[in-house]
Amino acid sequence: MLISQGQLLYLLGFSFLYGLLHSVAPGHGKTAVTSMSLIHGYRRRQALVLMAIIAALQAASACILFVITAKIAEQFAFSLSDNVRLLTQGCAVFIVLLALKEFASVVKRRIK
Repeated sequence: MLISQGQLLYLLGFSFLYGLLHSVAPGHGKTAVTSMSLIHGYRRRQALVLMAIIAALQAASACILFVITAKIAEQFAFSLSDNVRLLTQGCAVFIVLLALKEFASVVKRRIK
């Protein structure tokens, strides 16, 4: 293994904390929650619960993506810049797909 178990735990903890803090910062998460709240008519409490779920999922996904990226890098000896590029592209595709899904659900409801 390229890193020790202690280093791995430190990086996982840091990734979790980064994901949690990143979800609180201005950006796409709050836009998505606001849009979903307006589209679906959520009350304030429902929107806060949704934000908490998104924050936890974003933090967990940061850890999962780190582990996956580390394993792929270890297996194929990719450089760090290659990993960052691939991960960024994958996240961008996921965000676009999520936006398209929400757009389709709005259009579907408007047609009815």
